[in-house]
Amino acid sequence: LPGAHQRRNASLACALAEALGAPLDLDALRSVQWPGRAERLGDVILDCAHNPPGAEALAAWLDEADLGPVHLIFGAMADKDVGPVAATLGPRVASVTLVTPDYPRRRAAAELRAAFPERDVTVIDAVPEALEARPRDRVTLVTGSCFLVGEARAWLTGQDFPELGLRTTAR
Repeated sequence: LPGAHQRRNASLACALAEALGAPLDLDALRSVQWPGRAERLGDVILDCAHNPPGAEALAAWLDEADLGPVHLIFGAMADKDVGPVAATLGPRVASVTLVTPDYPRRRAAAELRAAFPERDVTVIDAVPEALEARPRDRVTLVTGSCFLVGEARAWLTGQDFPELGLRTTAR
C-alpha cells in the first residue's frame, strides 16, 4: 500500500502480531491491496479521503509520489465539512471537476464551489461523464467520498453497481 501512513499502519500490525505471538506472513503483507485507498486504475487514482486526517494523509502521499499535474474529481456527502479537505487538496492539484455522487446523502456538485474559492472549477454532475471528460494528459484523482469512489471504481472496472442500476463496461 502506498504512503507513509500505510507503512506506519503495517508496522503497527506487525508489532501487534509479534506481541501476540501470531505468525506473520511477509509475502501476504507485501501483496496487500485496499481498493479505494490510493488505488491506481490506469490514469485514475481512487482514494476514499473524506475527512481532514484522510485528506492530510492523501496530500502527504501526493507530495511523495511526484505524479506531475493532477486533475481532481471531487464529490462529497451533505453531512461532511468539505472546507478543510478542499483546503488541503486544492493547492496540490492542477484542475478540479466537482461531481454529485449518486447516493441519497450526496451534496450537489454546485454546492461544493465555495470550498474551492481560489480555483476555476468545472461542474459535471454525473460521475461517469466527469470520468469521460477527464484530461488524458495527466493523472486524475477521484476523492472526497467512499460512495463516490465506489461509483467511479464500478464504472472504471466494468463492475455492476446494482444499487444505482448500473450495468457498466470496462473503460
